[in-house]
Amino acid sequence: MLKFIFGLITGGIIVWVVLKRKLDSRFRGNDRVINPEQQRQKRENVEKIWEMARSKGEIANDDVERALGVSNATAERYLQELELQGRLEQVGRTGVKVIYKPKI
Repeated sequence: MLKFIFGLITGGIIVWVVLKRKLDSRFRGNDRVINPEQQRQKRENVEKIWEMARSKGEIANDDVERALGVSNATAERYLQELELQGRLEQVGRTGVKVIYKPKI
C-alpha cells in the first residue's frame, strides 16, 4: 500500500512538472528568437497597409492579401497590429468581409 501511495505521489509530481514546463513555454513569448529580416519586412508591410488605408479611406483583409501576396492569417495579423496601434478601427462587415478605416 505504501509503494502504491508513493507511486501516485511520484507520478503526480512528474506529470505536474511536465505540464508546467509545457504551459510555461506557451505563455512565454519573449524567449523566441525573431529574425531581424522578418521584423523589418513586417514593419514595411504594416506601413504599406497604413498608406493604402489612408489613400483609399478603408481597407479589408482581401485588399491586404492581394496587395502584399500574404495569407489570410498574415493579413489579419497586420490589420490587428494597426488596430492595436490605434491607427485603424474596425467599422463593419459586408458579408464576411471586415472593413477597417483609418482613425484621423
